Amino acid sequence: MKKISAAIVGCGRVSKFHVSAYQNLPTAQLIAGVDIDAKRREWFENTFHLPAYNSLRDLLVKNPPDLISLCTPSDLHFSQAKEIIKAGVNLIIEKPVCLSESEGNELLKLEGKSQPIISTCFQNRFNPAVKKLLKFVGSKELGKILIGNVCVRWFRKPNYYIDHWHGSKRRSGGGVLMTQAIHHIDLLRILMGTPDEIKGYSSCQRPYSEVEDIVVACMKYPSAIASIECSTVAYPKDIEASISIVAKNGAIKVGGKSLNKIEYGFIGKKILVGAADSEDVTSVYGTSHILLIKDVVDAITEKRSPLITLSEGVKSLNMVNRIYQNLNK
Repeated sequence: MKKISAAIVGCGRVSKFHVSAYQNLPTAQLIAGVDIDAKRREWFENTFHLPAYNSLRDLLVKNPPDLISLCTPSDLHFSQAKEIIKAGVNLIIEKPVCLSESEGNELLKLEGKSQPIISTCFQNRFNPAVKKLLKFVGSKELGKILIGNVCVRWFRKPNYYIDHWHGSKRRSGGGVLMTQAIHHIDLLRILMGTPDEIKGYSSCQRPYSEVEDIVVACMKYPSAIASIECSTVAYPKDIEASISIVAKNGAIKVGGKSLNKIEYGFIGKKILVGAADSEDVTSVYGTSHILLIKDVVDAITEKRSPLITLSEGVKSLNMVNRIYQNLNK
């Protein structure tokens, strides 16, 4: 069977997780990288012994792959995704897929006119603990949801925001809510849907950054309430990334550093927690990039849709932007 050839566009901090996934998938073969920064290109070439191009155009003309992982700064996702889709190349877009609803709608229209498979990189959906959460809430065994909660308590050093884009509102689209907690908002949206009302507050504790590093918000649903607390000020290290659901018949909480452990789970007297449902991780990025990328590679081979589509990425982006619109009012 022919291997799916893949390339990484954007060789920054998240790219290594995509590289590792491709290197460990027998059905895929990493063939190239792309970055405008000469030092990062040199690092990619010396580390992986593969060519690194200085532009997406060069890659698409000289060595077009079957699949691209788009890992560039968030403000570039829209224009680069359009170029990749128009070239007929399959695509995984790191979150957020773009920065606005109008950009998302344009990508969806372009997807409808093209053949490539497009996926959004919400890798935490593949975590064993998250899959258990989705299974039990989806089965209706927990009953009507009454309360939802997202808590992200991470820490980022000053150099994270002083780089060329993370601290820029124009380039990143936002701070902790858009760049970190979008993964957790994505799951809350799946579990509880779209809220009727949102109220909250944000704060920026770093004078050298334009983006928020603390958000606390409350969301009202027809018969439920959800809360969000997310920050990157939890000095000196990443503490927690969790989502919990309290329902009529029981409750479940998935926590750990990266939604990787079931902290409790029960329906009445029935305990939901099992050893196979939790895992230890060393990074907030978790271990599930390879599972997401495998699904996309398999989807290309099997000519089917990936489990996490572009549409899912746009829906969660829109929910994040709606929260922004209702902060500090």
